[in-house]
Amino acid sequence: MMNLAMIGALGRMHEWELHLNGALNNGVSVEEIRAIIHVVGIYCGVPVSLECFRVARRVLEERNLLQ
Repeated sequence: MMNLAMIGALGRMHEWELHLNGALNNGVSVEEIRAIIHVVGIYCGVPVSLECFRVARRVLEERNLLQ
């Protein structure tokens, strides 16, 4: 989860997507992903967190994890 926050903070969205899939495969919940993105927004700014949300939404929709 810390790795996701750091990669998001760096704005490396391709790597962020890869690690997001890995985190989901290892049991990180959607709520925990949301919290990670909020932390990125607080410490690194809203534009970076919005990009993380965009990538996360696409991944979660592909996995049918959004309700």
